Amino acid sequence: MGAPLYPQSLIPSTLLLSVHVSLVAILPLFYTHGVSSFAWRDIMAAWLPLDEAGVWGGFIGCMMGGWIGAVPMALDWDRDWQAWPVTVLTGAYLGWAVGRVLTADLKLGIGRRIDMSVPSEGQNVGTSTAWEGAEKMK
Repeated sequence: MGAPLYPQSLIPSTLLLSVHVSLVAILPLFYTHGVSSFAWRDIMAAWLPLDEAGVWGGFIGCMMGGWIGAVPMALDWDRDWQAWPVTVLTGAYLGWAVGRVLTADLKLGIGRRIDMSVPSEGQNVGTSTAWEGAEKMK
């Protein structure tokens, strides 16, 4: 997300950003899915179906928001709002909120995951339900 390695005076800000993102996005995943190797394989592969609680949607929103939040930072960081990690942290929180609202409140995409397999003739392209994906893996 644009974390600087130099100057070393910015490393505490980078660590604080990682704590924020961990508490907002990653801790709820551990709380919801535990340490199941199958769930974490799906998480790492970005293949987990969206859940009703909005935990996975919040994680995706947080990561995308933080990544997009790095865009407005100029190389000079001459303004207060451009200082590291203000824009990334703001983007991460806004992305988390949008992801949670879309999945938990509006129920968009619940139980669906991205299907990246090559479709056979007569098969729908794009998304599949979690049940169909589990059946394919058997």
